[in-house]
Amino acid sequence: PDHKTAACSGWDCTAQLQVANAMKVRNKWAKAQYVLNVGDAFYWGGLNMNCNAPPKAAWGGPKGEFSNVWQGVYAELANVPWISTLGNHDYGGFHMTGGWPQQIGYSFLNHNWIMPARYFMKRMKHPTFVVDYYMIDSNAWDAKMPGEMPEHNICSNHNYAAGQSCSNNGGMSSVQGCRDWFWGSYGAQKKWLEVQMSKSDADWKVVVTHFPCGYDGGWYKGLKA
Repeated sequence: PDHKTAACSGWDCTAQLQVANAMKVRNKWAKAQYVLNVGDAFYWGGLNMNCNAPPKAAWGGPKGEFSNVWQGVYAELANVPWISTLGNHDYGGFHMTGGWPQQIGYSFLNHNWIMPARYFMKRMKHPTFVVDYYMIDSNAWDAKMPGEMPEHNICSNHNYAAGQSCSNNGGMSSVQGCRDWFWGSYGAQKKWLEVQMSKSDADWKVVVTHFPCGYDGGWYKGLKA
């Protein structure tokens, strides 16, 4: 089906710029050591590259997109590490075939963009404490059956026109299997996270994810036990 979007108006048309400007003002005195990026970095359809292209293809067109949308917008803040996770719009928003593997690939081109995998742990040391950040891909919460919510569903019928597969990079092999791929991965991540947190000796353990913890509140509360 055709995809239709409503025209923005007012503040919404420059939301990213407004937030970036506020961050830069705050950074003048806060002097950020790093940024936690919870996803939707390339709103709203992801990087303009198919998910079956190799991650190293980030050196091509996506490099320019990073320059314009990240470095160009956030300026000096892009000179510190951005510990990043994927949002549903990084996959494509209403489809799954956006350039999400190239966001991972870009980590190996610019070391301030930290996303070596879809989920990972990053330890950050401060003078008086240590933090372990667990970056989780929670986008299963936007992965529905193909015929559901076509305007807000990574696994929607729009994928039949967009390419139908991301299997070259270990992603979804079909539109029909998209939902199960996301939910299977989310289940594996939860098991991984439980093991990693149980072994951590960090002073703080922080889970960073695109969909807020309220989507899976019972499980998150159990992590405190």
